[in-house]
Amino acid sequence: VASYYAEKRPFFLEWDEYFDPPLRVVHTRPIADPEGGLKVVGKAGGASVGALLVQDAITNVTVPGSQSSDTLSLPTRSWGGVTRWRQDVGASSALGLLLTGRASGDGYANGVFGGDGLVRLSDADQVRIQALGSATTYESPAAQAAGLPSGTLLGHAIQADYAHVGTEWAWDAAY
Repeated sequence: VASYYAEKRPFFLEWDEYFDPPLRVVHTRPIADPEGGLKVVGKAGGASVGALLVQDAITNVTVPGSQSSDTLSLPTRSWGGVTRWRQDVGASSALGLLLTGRASGDGYANGVFGGDGLVRLSDADQVRIQALGSATTYESPAAQAAGLPSGTLLGHAIQADYAHVGTEWAWDAAY
């Protein structure tokens, strides 16, 4: 389980709703010593797009464990980025895509990609789904010394829920 710390830096907080899919997978707190960054957001018609690119002087890597997580600092620069696209569909439904990536010069790389959707079936009923995939490579000497596995690790996550919120009662089911 990876620890989550709330972001407090203005650069990362401004327009963060552009980068916020249902499962919170965009974590900017590991960016410890940013040397520079670029953020572009915009809306046109029913589409919204956000893109973020940051260079960090060091590479902090969250090492999740079954009971807690640790942080490993690699002494190399890294580049990280996030792109999120969301398209409104009809009056109150939406589809979205997310791509994140981070890489250092010494063999560490991580990427998350996926899609999500929200379908409002009626004023009271909605379905939300998100599917994600990830790939992480720990080939740096510091990662190897910390006992992280070499090679590329693949993962996935799926979340789906159905919610009914009426005037008299409410219920939901989630996976």
